[in-house]
Amino acid sequence: MNEVERVCPLCGVSFSDFDGLQQHVQLHSDLEKSPTQCHEVPSCSDQLLAEALHAEEVQNRHEAEMREKEDFLRLQRQYGLDGSGSFVHQEVTQMEREVARGVMTPSEFHNRRSQLLESLAEGIDDGASRTDGLMAAINHAYEQDHHPAGLRASWIAAETSHYRAGPGDVGWGCGYRNLQMLLSCLARLQHFDCLGFQGGLQIPSLPRLQELVEEAWTKGFDPMGASSLGGRLRNTRAWIGSTEIYSFLSAQGVSCRLVDFHRPSGSAGTHPRLLQWVLNYFCSNTISPAGQVLCQTRRPPLYLQHQGLSHRIPCVHHTADPLIHIPILHICLLICLFLFVK
Repeated sequence: MNEVERVCPLCGVSFSDFDGLQQHVQLHSDLEKSPTQCHEVPSCSDQLLAEALHAEEVQNRHEAEMREKEDFLRLQRQYGLDGSGSFVHQEVTQMEREVARGVMTPSEFHNRRSQLLESLAEGIDDGASRTDGLMAAINHAYEQDHHPAGLRASWIAAETSHYRAGPGDVGWGCGYRNLQMLLSCLARLQHFDCLGFQGGLQIPSLPRLQELVEEAWTKGFDPMGASSLGGRLRNTRAWIGSTEIYSFLSAQGVSCRLVDFHRPSGSAGTHPRLLQWVLNYFCSNTISPAGQVLCQTRRPPLYLQHQGLSHRIPCVHHTADPLIHIPILHICLLICLFLFVK
């Protein structure tokens, strides 16, 4: 029986179950048959009112539960926790679509599928989404005077490869790709030889990173975060953020820390404390050579989490205004986001 059929035909009150509606209608009938008795004993009308209020409360509670359930399912879908797919499933599905559109031949499909399965078995990223020479490109741009006007000095991170989103992680893989970028830098630094990534040539694949984060959880890192994600990342499209990156790096023996700038520290919603912290990170113990505005450091890029999205900060600019400019490196493209500190 649907909700329309559970409405009292006499007063229009809705009920969540048929038995409640039946009892309610019976009270109407009793009042019509014995009006004198009900007048003498007003409990009949009181009970009718109580039934109506209870029915309304039950209906409101039911609707609130349904809205809460729909919101929960929507959030699960948004953050890849609904079990609807995985990196492999999404990648293969995308390749099948390309075959159907004639963009890819069946033989190319089987070759790429074989390469994908081989990469997964080895746990090493196949490099299809990697672009090297990022810092050299930034350096070249500065040599061509393509930099903010009035630049006083600029510090850039150590050499880092760029990893863009692939067909298997479009829409949810930014945290993993930014972690790969960070690892590509750490692997080139002598101090992090213990990671065993062979100078950035063997960066873990995205599914392997999921396994490594889970292993960090089993070692006791971030139990609350593990619980919020159900303790499982493998074969899901679950998003990850700064706490998962911290857990992974800590489990690998890398000393790191989280710094939370949870509210604006300047006027008009600006973050001067954040920008100053970034400037101090890049330029501390680093001296820019005389006559040069660009200084290559040995610092890894920073991992920035902002409103659910993750970015990389590959360098920082200091101008004479004084202004601090932070270029933000996302997995898809390099953009300059100018945040001003008066």
